[in-house]
Amino acid sequence: GFGGSTLKACRVYFKRVVVPLLPQTLLLYAGDNDIANGVSETELVNEFIKMCDEVSEFLPNTKCFFISIKPSPSREHYLDTIQSVNNKIKNLSKKYTQWSYIDIHFLMLDKFGKPCRSLYGIDPLHMNSKGYKILKKSIKKHIIN
Repeated sequence: GFGGSTLKACRVYFKRVVVPLLPQTLLLYAGDNDIANGVSETELVNEFIKMCDEVSEFLPNTKCFFISIKPSPSREHYLDTIQSVNNKIKNLSKKYTQWSYIDIHFLMLDKFGKPCRSLYGIDPLHMNSKGYKILKKSIKKHIIN
């Protein structure tokens, strides 16, 4: 992982950084920075498709997980776009048998469907320990099963 990542950056560095490691498992979290940088839903979903194709070509035996884009309070105005991209990637991950979708998004919403502020610290973009606890539990549930 690297800070400030975009899905496109993950794909661009994939062959150089990830492929030589021959991982058994790949966890991918990306997308919120893309959306904040003005990347359209279509472009973002297409980047995911390209990533799936490259993983299939270079790491056909690697089990892959896409972690849904989280609903940060600082990016609440993108919530509809985030949910739409998450749904599209969730559906695509069913078609790419190497991939599974880990949904943390809905676990991080409050009862009104807004980002749960208690999962973030002073910085309303990055999770606090409560947010990371949800992430850890969700990842563990999918990888162990």
